[in-house]
Amino acid sequence: MRFRAQVSNLAAFTKLVDSVAKLSKRAVFMFTPIELKVISTGDVDDGVRFFGTVNVKDLFEHHYVIQSQAANQISLELTTQALASVLRASSGSRAEMVIRLGKSGKTPVLSFVVRAVSLNRTEYELEQHVAVRVLRPADAEMLREPPAPIPNVQITLPKLTDVCKVAERLKSLSSSIHVSANLDGSLKLGIKSEHVNVETEWRGLALGPARHPATPPPDSDSQPPASMVPSTNYPSSHFFHTTVKSRGLLKFLQAHAIAELSLACVCEAHSLIMFIYIGKPDDQSMAGTLVAYLPAVNEDGDD
Repeated sequence: MRFRAQVSNLAAFTKLVDSVAKLSKRAVFMFTPIELKVISTGDVDDGVRFFGTVNVKDLFEHHYVIQSQAANQISLELTTQALASVLRASSGSRAEMVIRLGKSGKTPVLSFVVRAVSLNRTEYELEQHVAVRVLRPADAEMLREPPAPIPNVQITLPKLTDVCKVAERLKSLSSSIHVSANLDGSLKLGIKSEHVNVETEWRGLALGPARHPATPPPDSDSQPPASMVPSTNYPSSHFFHTTVKSRGLLKFLQAHAIAELSLACVCEAHSLIMFIYIGKPDDQSMAGTLVAYLPAVNEDGDD
């Protein structure tokens, strides 16, 4: 097993890992010859599960070497905050970073070797290690995205900092937040109880793609079952609703540093699926996506 990569876009890699660290304390980084996949493995109590995919060429453009007996795929579980700290320590300088998989004693580690120039123009080299757990191919194969129906509505989100401020206020009042959207481009966040009824609405938002990015195209042989296809017998003004944990929704919104565009998919009474696009989705510079799954909860906040 061999892995070595030179980071060509340290700023983007740092922003990606910072966002991942805000979503989960631990995650699996699955390196392949073409993609880097990131999958949450902890913090499921708040209801958030996330999966990310980034093109290797957008982070490690040169000197990317990966070899393993598992179709050249290497899956490493690590503490996200430890990785974020290593990257942040180097992101402010004009540094050259090389990542290698190795061992410190008997412990597998990712080694980060940084070559940079200090303020007094002295060249220096710094090596830091992050402990990892190497997953067996069978264990990595079990890390799959949860099944979800085709969304009733896919809608672009307003500026995430604005949505985050609203969610913070709602979280202080309730452990769950109602999310609703319609095909006229309206999105609502609110809470409703015996004593409180608060709602914020955004209008004129763009709708997302015609189908869920994870679903097969119309001519695919693997079509979803009828029970997972939403009904279309509603006017465009009809709002589709789901209720999610306030803490989980706010955690996603706070991981907004890399977002050029975000998309919310409302699966009525089932889940809320949130997409963060890494880069600009309307041109060739889009590097990938982070997808967060928030399961629906009952009015009292239970799953």
